[in-house]
Amino acid sequence: MMTLRLPRPAAIAAAIVLWATLAPSPAPAVPSSGGIAGRWLIDFDHDGSVQLTLKRRENGHGSWNSSDDYRRGDFQGLTVPAGGADVPARFTLSRDAGTLTFEGMLNDAGGSGHFTFAPNPEYLAALGKLGYPAPDEDDVFSLAVHDVSREFLRELDSLGYAHVPLDDAVSMRIHGANPEFIRALQSLGYSHLSTDDLVAMRIHGATPDFIRQLKAMGYDPVSLDALCARTGHAASALQVQLLELELSGRVARLPGGLFQQIAQG
Repeated sequence: MMTLRLPRPAAIAAAIVLWATLAPSPAPAVPSSGGIAGRWLIDFDHDGSVQLTLKRRENGHGSWNSSDDYRRGDFQGLTVPAGGADVPARFTLSRDAGTLTFEGMLNDAGGSGHFTFAPNPEYLAALGKLGYPAPDEDDVFSLAVHDVSREFLRELDSLGYAHVPLDDAVSMRIHGANPEFIRALQSLGYSHLSTDDLVAMRIHGATPDFIRQLKAMGYDPVSLDALCARTGHAASALQVQLLELELSGRVARLPGGLFQQIAQG
């Protein structure tokens, strides 16, 4: 009769060690904080600015990406390598709403890698004290990326924009409808504009400089050609700006293609 010999425990242990040694190493895991994470891409410009692109998937449904210009000084630990060879890099972007941590590879032209995001508990607590409902992690991430800080919200409040919805505050940040822009408009008599009007004016180029030129012309009806000659703006750009001022009740369109400022009481 054939006798079946079972391997001894020591032999089994040795075989396991040998298998573990020979087995291929797993691929490095994508950094994750258990919350929001994604990929980043950076391009270094010669003027010292940085173009940063962020990409991520939202809960497995669709994708999100954002690209904007920053100063190198906005980041902590970001240095430009001396040559074209890729070197490991780790740096952060600290905002009032939270901190983005970047890990990857950089060379003298730019680089790419993965990022994670950690919300700032103090910021979230402050929003609650200001009467805002608790934002979800996607909203907090957006508030951080676009730098909607507590100081920004306080400045808006001091200018008559109390308790601006957070979505509106993000939109204002994206399009540059900031406190400086609001103060410039208010100095020209453009008070009590809605946040939608402020953003639309930025989008359509109705700048304080253009409004100053318009106010300097007085309240007499003026043609589009005359406005072009006096301001130096192209007709296509002026039409967009005038439409925005017309919608906000600051300019009236008259028969014969004329425009007239409306006196504000």
